[in-house]
Amino acid sequence: MLGRGLRHPAVHFVLIGSLLFGLSEVRRDRDARSSAGPPSAATSAPADARVITFSSAKVRQLHADFVEQFGRPPSREEFSSFVDQAVDNEVLDREAGIIVYDTLLDMDAKGDIVPNLADRIEAAPDATWFKLTLHDG
Repeated sequence: MLGRGLRHPAVHFVLIGSLLFGLSEVRRDRDARSSAGPPSAATSAPADARVITFSSAKVRQLHADFVEQFGRPPSREEFSSFVDQAVDNEVLDREAGIIVYDTLLDMDAKGDIVPNLADRIEAAPDATWFKLTLHDG
């Protein structure tokens, strides 16, 4: 019974996820210990790169985004939650290291679908399928 349970994909998912999380934490601890020494005069990086600061213009933009999305000003709690979401998004952007905004397809000025990251598009006449040829590299 135990052997069959260990072959279940959900168990593999949890084990691999735990392993990756553990390795990430070990790496983070090691990096924190190695950077705990006195700062070098040659480095110009901020003291704590993990600090997220929003300018007053960014906060005003978040408020305007809330009003645009919901059609009313936010309560204090709603705005706090909205800012928390913006902070979470910033953390995800920083952790990812890159932000990908390009898409495979785009629309031209006439509204026709054209390749963006793809080289070529082939579509069935009835538009039930299409085939993309991607850039090499």
